[in-house]
Amino acid sequence: MCDLDSMKYIFLCFILFNFSFLFCDEVKVLNFPGVNNYPFTFEDESGNRSGIEVEILNWIAKDAGFKLKLITAKTDGRDARISMLVNKEVDVVIYTMTITKDRMKKVNFSVSYFQDGVGVVVNSKSNIKTVKDLKGKNIYANYNFTAYKYLNKNKSIGCKVFYGPLKKDIFKMILDGDIDGHAADYSYLNQRSLLTNKLRLLKRLNSEDWGIGVSKDKPGLLKRINASLKKMKQNGELKTILKKYKLKNKS
Repeated sequence: MCDLDSMKYIFLCFILFNFSFLFCDEVKVLNFPGVNNYPFTFEDESGNRSGIEVEILNWIAKDAGFKLKLITAKTDGRDARISMLVNKEVDVVIYTMTITKDRMKKVNFSVSYFQDGVGVVVNSKSNIKTVKDLKGKNIYANYNFTAYKYLNKNKSIGCKVFYGPLKKDIFKMILDGDIDGHAADYSYLNQRSLLTNKLRLLKRLNSEDWGIGVSKDKPGLLKRINASLKKMKQNGELKTILKKYKLKNKS
């Protein structure tokens, strides 16, 4: 029969084993080197990670008391945001990731930090001015993103959605007439269309909430992230970051 000291030791070991993740000072974060997804995640002129999502996660890390370790994304054709969380290669992903039922089966999500939606950008010289004009048009969308699934699901739109290797920049393909348009996150396309009057952005097709993806075996980490994210909303810090990049949030 165990004495009292032995029982205390066993209980302490049990606590440390099950809740050690709460006190870890390092969190593995998925990183996409060289990516330019302005204004959410991009590299500035000095090569440093910048953007809304970078600032959000840095604030959370400081508030929750953990350090970030960047893990380079794998380029094997799969959605690294999901696959690397599922395979426990990273703990956290914040990269324009829409919260969906299918994704929630594989990973956990924080409370929403931004609300976006599917958008379609076309050549401003084309006769495509509304969503109704997309019928029969060739629209490119990344297979791993919700824009692809949305357009395929909503058959009434009537466009031809495709995904595959690109021989040149997607926006140059639109201007050269190789394709009719590109479907992706509305806010991203909005930023790109503001750079030139040669592109026309159609009305946003839906509303989608973005969340921070967290590995399912890190429930304690998820709680800490949610607590800090809620604090950011309450104290106005999230609003300040978005305002810095001239964006508003409905989330």
